[in-house]
Amino acid sequence: MGLLNNKKGGIKTEMCQVIPDTRIYGRLGQVGYRLNDAISELVDNSIDARRTNKKLTINIKFDNYDSSIRVVDNGKGMSKKEAINAVTLAKSDKQNQLGFFGLGMKTAGMAVGDSLTIKTKQEDSDKIYSVILDRKEFEQRNNWEIPLDVEVDPIHEVGTTIIIEEVKKMPTNMGISNLRKNFSKRYSSFIKSGDVEIIVNGRTCSPLKKDHIMESPIDITTKTGHKLTGVLRLQTERFQKKLEYGFDLFKNGRIITSHDKIGFEGVHGEKALICGELNLDFCPVNFSKNQFLESTDEFRAVELAIRDYLKPLIPLFTTKYLQKEKIDKILKRQKESENSILPDLEEFKVVLHNLDNEETSEEELMTNCAIPRLVQAVAETSEETKASLPKHAILSSHIEMSVSSLDKINRVLKELAENKEHFSRFKHNPDAKLQLEVFTGTLEDSVKLANSILEMD
Repeated sequence: MGLLNNKKGGIKTEMCQVIPDTRIYGRLGQVGYRLNDAISELVDNSIDARRTNKKLTINIKFDNYDSSIRVVDNGKGMSKKEAINAVTLAKSDKQNQLGFFGLGMKTAGMAVGDSLTIKTKQEDSDKIYSVILDRKEFEQRNNWEIPLDVEVDPIHEVGTTIIIEEVKKMPTNMGISNLRKNFSKRYSSFIKSGDVEIIVNGRTCSPLKKDHIMESPIDITTKTGHKLTGVLRLQTERFQKKLEYGFDLFKNGRIITSHDKIGFEGVHGEKALICGELNLDFCPVNFSKNQFLESTDEFRAVELAIRDYLKPLIPLFTTKYLQKEKIDKILKRQKESENSILPDLEEFKVVLHNLDNEETSEEELMTNCAIPRLVQAVAETSEETKASLPKHAILSSHIEMSVSSLDKINRVLKELAENKEHFSRFKHNPDAKLQLEVFTGTLEDSVKLANSILEMD
């Protein structure tokens, strides 16, 4: 304790040490971690420790016999200093990674059990470091020292093993199954990439699959100047009872919250087809990493941006408009089409319009839907690539599709102009403006496409 002189009023100021009580680990473990969230903290650290050009395998084992949980990875392992830092509160040098608070492993371990062991080895070392944090023993000693074991074993596998012992409540078989499903979704982006494999009690986590009828990229700049990316999808069924719709919100490739109704302006079953993913890497989260801090300017800007993005689309995407019969028709056409790529937003608007137009043939529908991608492909083709194309076959196909689309659009517009009944029906359709914009956009795209073709020698 130091002493400082304060000349004002003869007050003496003492400097006091505020070393935390050793019971802090146990107290932090009482923050209310759910098992899935606690184990995910350990998985996050494993993913952060991936080795370059080597698939990461994370093996999670629940052992009811000795009430323990093991999380074993084949990552790059830790040095002696890193192993010590791993059990030091708030010690983390990570940036733009999953385990960035320096609290997760310790608090998660103490939330689940009373003893945490970290055993690790690096590729260029013959030493295995083991750090043991036993809560009861640590509190009884009442000092900030913990044991570190060093073992020499040059052939031991590289990676890290986390062992939680004296587990307070082991999960049931159903609980383990639910955790596997949770991780299949939570780490879906890593699993789909093929870079990460997660195994829970001998069974591999596989990405969950649902049928969709539309998939369109999201790329918005929020009012705080951040780039918001993601994907908008439409499900083929409404999962209203389980509320399994809405956006999965990601940070650094990992789901923080699922089925979030951000931007929906109220939860309603008619919106239960809308789903997708949003990447909120710039938004802060709580240290348990299971919620975004919704009061921050960054998150509020995302809410506003998505609300404005969805507002004109919701009339098109509700189950009131997309009834089962209409979805069945779309699914049938997707199944019959050789193109396995789902339509994007603009293509989907065309599909919906043509479904409402009884005179539209299957051939016209597929032709019309292909135009936007054709235009994009031509626009993105380099001059060198254009010069090497087998021109006669490709250009004749391009021209045929363009003429067919132009002819169809002209016929529909002419009919609207001349037929009062059709015009009245179109005018009172809540999606009329969007449909007319699609027609206009496709006309413009066809002109651009024609110009692109004419410019090719």
